[in-house]
Amino acid sequence: VNNEGAPTLGADGRSLVFVACPDATGIDYGENRMGHGSCDLFYTKKLGSRWSDPINLPGNVNSFHWESQPSLSADGRTVYFVRRSGRAMNNNSDIWMSTMDDKGIWGKPVRLPDNINTPFAETSVLIHPDGKTLYFASNGHKGMGGSDIYISRKDKDGNWGNPENLGYPINTKGNENSLLVNATGDVAFFASDRPEGKGGLDIWFAKYIGGDEFGEPKNISSINTPFSEISPSVDNGIEETKLYFSSDGYVGFGQY
Repeated sequence: VNNEGAPTLGADGRSLVFVACPDATGIDYGENRMGHGSCDLFYTKKLGSRWSDPINLPGNVNSFHWESQPSLSADGRTVYFVRRSGRAMNNNSDIWMSTMDDKGIWGKPVRLPDNINTPFAETSVLIHPDGKTLYFASNGHKGMGGSDIYISRKDKDGNWGNPENLGYPINTKGNENSLLVNATGDVAFFASDRPEGKGGLDIWFAKYIGGDEFGEPKNISSINTPFSEISPSVDNGIEETKLYFSSDGYVGFGQY
């Protein structure tokens, strides 16, 4: 039984990077999949109406550590992700990034600076389509509760600014993570365990109203369950819009 989740779609809607973890043996990642000993990032491409068999992300991103929660840049040439060096759930996790060369090989990852990463857990990274705005969750910065969502902006010299807490109504005294801002920047999706939900973490959405402010979040009740729904990703297709997410509340092949 394997866990898969945290999908990130390329701008073309036909490229997808996601995380897959081995079963209890620590070896089996699923049929025709090879891994490095912990959760790894995998890549698949939509050919016609079906997705190709996933392959371990080519290059230097994956290791024997835990790699998860990828976010692709708008041009598909940079991936931000979370790496945890220990196996315990309370271990430190940091945000890293890697760029792809012209041969489709991902280069050696670079850890983001210490004003972003802390000795605690940074998770659920998102690079905005503008390439200059970074959202992430953390319990290591000054916040309102357990895990809050923060924003950092890249300056003209390419340096990431100090993170700012998005504040209420996005963040609460509970846990918030997995923020996704759509390509047009007018809607944010995120996961929260606030008491108004169905149970566990639910996916919510909020409309952008200006500055760093969003309107009152609304529960997407049609997809949420009494368990947890996380890691939303949106495909703004020509004919319809699709929302991808991870869940342990539906009948599937593993926990997520």
